[in-house]
Amino acid sequence: MKPLSLPPAEVDFSDPLAPASPLFDDIYHSRAGALAQARHVFVAGNGLPERWRGRGRFVVLETGFGLGNNFLATWDA
Repeated sequence: MKPLSLPPAEVDFSDPLAPASPLFDDIYHSRAGALAQARHVFVAGNGLPERWRGRGRFVVLETGFGLGNNFLATWDA
């Protein structure tokens, strides 16, 4: 049985503020930066500060850790 292989990602850095995938014709994060996008989409989008306010403990499950931007934005909030 031949082992499966995953080809390396092709990343276009022609716009240094918005690296893109030519294969999927999509950017990896907004021009504001990956951490700013994580704060907007993950932290604010889920209303995390409001939801954990007044609680002694709050658990967040992140299934796709990736580079950890959502973790860092949540920790910073």
